[in-house]
Amino acid sequence: MQTERVLERDTLPKEHFPWQRFFARLLDAQIYRSLWVLILPALGFNMLKSSRGGVLFLELLTLGTMFLLEPLLLSRFGTTPGKWLFGLRVTSPDGRRLTYAEGRERTAYLFWYGIRLNLPFFRLYRLYVSYTDEQQEKELPWEDRSEQTIRDHAGWRFAAAAALAVLLIAGGVLRVLLPYGPTHRGELTIAQFAENYNTILRQFGDYDVELDETGRWQEESEFSMDGGTVSVAFGERYPQLEYQTENGVLTGIVYHAEGGEADSWISIPSGDVMQYALFAFAGAEKGHILLDKPLQEAASELSNCVFSEYHTVVDGVAVDYTYTDTITDSVRTQYSYTLTLRRVQR
Repeated sequence: MQTERVLERDTLPKEHFPWQRFFARLLDAQIYRSLWVLILPALGFNMLKSSRGGVLFLELLTLGTMFLLEPLLLSRFGTTPGKWLFGLRVTSPDGRRLTYAEGRERTAYLFWYGIRLNLPFFRLYRLYVSYTDEQQEKELPWEDRSEQTIRDHAGWRFAAAAALAVLLIAGGVLRVLLPYGPTHRGELTIAQFAENYNTILRQFGDYDVELDETGRWQEESEFSMDGGTVSVAFGERYPQLEYQTENGVLTGIVYHAEGGEADSWISIPSGDVMQYALFAFAGAEKGHILLDKPLQEAASELSNCVFSEYHTVVDGVAVDYTYTDTITDSVRTQYSYTLTLRRVQR
């Protein structure tokens, strides 16, 4: 058996193939990254809210998974998914599969000398050095006790890898975005609008007052945090939303307040409340899988115009907002603001 393995190894071409190696590793990393993109939202991790910190956390998880899993795959199969697709195989110099310890050492050396822990700029420099060393037929630091061979240079391997990478990336994007948006679509009741509002509020990671099933602000809301439940009490921070219905179907929403100098919280228009209400109402329009870009832009513009006015029509909803106040001796003595969301015929 050992002799057969040596003969098989000797029949494989011994040559340099830096691009196959490079793309195989990229594909492996994308597979591990996609796995975490599937898992993290299920664990309550908000990928959109986390922004840059979330991307960094995802990359750390990807590297950690690669460091633990790659030695196991090399010791069991002599290859990884990306390497297998490109026809690559890693063995010891005498043709046997690596042990887990040898695979772990190889991966550790590659992390440092090959990609420099994916640190910006340093990674590019190490990739360039590794490429030039490969072209000059120098031994790479992580291959001191291993050898990599290629079965063939078939063009279909690149095409298949590109197709798989596109599917993984598209699937990851959809996994992140699909859970975001209203729960209910089409015509809404007040209770369904309230559920849409609360859902979007939590999706954006905003621990603020929620609506009850009648559409009124709850005096207390519960949120999941750090594996437990936290109750947050709210006073009369916002004016109550007013609803217009026809045969039980919600056709319009009014968010209005007016008063004088003595008012506190309620005198300050909440851009968050207005944009979440717009998302929950206009975002329920049929035919949209996600919160579409025009709606996102309208919501952002609305939340930035709380002390002026804003008018638009988006996703079948007319948005009209006005704000007025009276200032005497640098003190606001009177204020009034009104947001009207009204379903319109297209």
